[in-house]
Amino acid sequence: MVTTATHKSVLNCVAYLLYLTASVSIRRILRRNKGSSLSDLPWLSEIAVRYLRYSVTNTLEGARKIESVTAKVANLTISEKPTHFRGDGFHGHWIGADNPEHALVLYLHGGGYSFCTSLTYVESLIELRKLVGARVFSLEYERAPESKFPGQLNEALAAMRFLVSIRRQGQALFVMGDSAGGNLVLALLQRLEDKERKQLAGAILVSPWVDMSHPATSELNAVYDLVNQEQLDAHVERYIPAGASLTDPLVSPVYADLAGLCPLFIHYGGRELFAADIERFIERARATTGLEVEVFREPLAPHITVMLPKFFPTMAQPGLSAIASFVDQKS
Repeated sequence: MVTTATHKSVLNCVAYLLYLTASVSIRRILRRNKGSSLSDLPWLSEIAVRYLRYSVTNTLEGARKIESVTAKVANLTISEKPTHFRGDGFHGHWIGADNPEHALVLYLHGGGYSFCTSLTYVESLIELRKLVGARVFSLEYERAPESKFPGQLNEALAAMRFLVSIRRQGQALFVMGDSAGGNLVLALLQRLEDKERKQLAGAILVSPWVDMSHPATSELNAVYDLVNQEQLDAHVERYIPAGASLTDPLVSPVYADLAGLCPLFIHYGGRELFAADIERFIERARATTGLEVEVFREPLAPHITVMLPKFFPTMAQPGLSAIASFVDQKS
């Protein structure tokens, strides 16, 4: 049963953000960092971790509202306007103009399948598009609990098949996802037919959720990360229908047969709750004959910093550059 979380309003979160800004600033000015687990992070990053953890440890309604408001504020300065598009069995937003010389990227957002949207991380997607000249399609899948597994996978499959159908000869095609979106990427790769997988130049996984079958194994990182186990358990209950197996490879891809997949790029933080699970997945991937695996580990980073350049600028930029380099190499 999902634990009942305390509802936090926008006003609650704004007040907490103001409190954090003042208290963290004063503590650092006075150099009273003893006992603070996040004191080795930059000032802004410490505030971001504490604020995001507070705001998403919330009721589903509260978390969705706070995410929406936070994303709108963070994206106020974006330089490009995404364009909505609806296809057969899916819809989402195009970022970037059509250009046959540019790579196509299908992006699947995270948020535990329960919150966030196709536009939550648009600033990061625009930055990536600029770095590599890609055109990104960000899928707006129906979230849980309104839709449960495998509904989101079916929408991702429809979107990918559409991109395959419009891809020009020689145009590179990638799929990218963060957190639950990384989970969805790996499920999608398993569902694609061999001839469809062969059209993919690579897959980009940012802090992927690879194992829903047991609590995240890097529990010591809980003090550093944006997410917590109670929140993850709630996401699982919303997403997985009664009777479904949590060890199904489409649910927990750490158990999947990875043979025949396209090249993988994996970005994760050394301080995130998923770190040990991701490393188990990397070990299995590297042991898979013929599978190319490139890994970028940001030692002090919590979850999905590469998607949050406003909050984690010193961590996001190296990760985005590494992803851009992967896309360039495989295009």
